[in-house]
Amino acid sequence: MSSEPDLSWPPIASFVRQLTHDVRNHLNGLELEVALLSDSVSDPQGMESMARLREQLRNLAGDLRRLSTKFVEPTPTQSPITALELFLIFQEQAAALENLPGIDWSHTLQKECVHVDATGLAHVAKELFSNAGAFKPAGRLKVIAKAGGNKVAYELHEPKAEPVETGRWGYIPFVSKRHGGYGLGLWEARRIVEANGGKITHEYSPKTKELSSTMTFPIK
Repeated sequence: MSSEPDLSWPPIASFVRQLTHDVRNHLNGLELEVALLSDSVSDPQGMESMARLREQLRNLAGDLRRLSTKFVEPTPTQSPITALELFLIFQEQAAALENLPGIDWSHTLQKECVHVDATGLAHVAKELFSNAGAFKPAGRLKVIAKAGGNKVAYELHEPKAEPVETGRWGYIPFVSKRHGGYGLGLWEARRIVEANGGKITHEYSPKTKELSSTMTFPIK
């Protein structure tokens, strides 16, 4: 018989939220101590060192805050928005990122409307584009938006030099191959999309050698 505890997700999420909160409090205390020390340092190099320390502490506290938010159940504030407006928001998210390959955008949208939290879905789009840039696609990306069957679909196509096993992407947290990642990005993205009444899938096609990530939402 295994001696390992069988923990459900809620207590794990609660533990991580409390832990990151406590560590952030300690970091805030350290930043205050550094600020006090800075008042007694007059050497230029020492002052620069103190400034770097404060910046590092703030960055670490910010990282912990962002990590903590990933363990909070999504509670979207949904409102009507045209599918085309959401498409344009996704374009803005991509334009704000560095080191992305070229993207070919196309849509056949008209006046379809969806009922979603546009801010939350902008975060999802940013995660998808960030992943695409980090894992270096084999060519230009394609983003296609279309409506059909009372649904709107947003597709991100990434050409790949090698096959990709999508498995249960977005369903198992803590799985990551990216340096500095926590393996929570796609897991959080799925939870946000589903909280908005949508669905997100990831599939690799051996025929086209493309990884396709698709978000679909019902037309309201």
